[in-house]
Amino acid sequence: MKLKEYFDEYCINITAFARKIGKSKTYIYRLLSGTIPKAGDAKIIEDATEGKVTKEELLFPEELKKK
Repeated sequence: MKLKEYFDEYCINITAFARKIGKSKTYIYRLLSGTIPKAGDAKIIEDATEGKVTKEELLFPEELKKK
C-alpha cells in the first residue's frame, strides 16, 4: 500500500503521523511527493503503519510498479 493510500484509507492526520515517527510534516509531504526515504526511516514507517506500508514499497516504488 502506498503511503498516501494509507493516510486516505485510515483517515490518518499527517501532522500526527509525523509526530508519531519523530519527523516533520514537511518530510512526510516530501515522501508523498515521491522522495525516497532512508532505509531506517522506511522501517520506522513500516512499523508505525503496522506493516500496511512496507519498507520495500517506500524504497523501491518503481520496482513494485513493474510487477
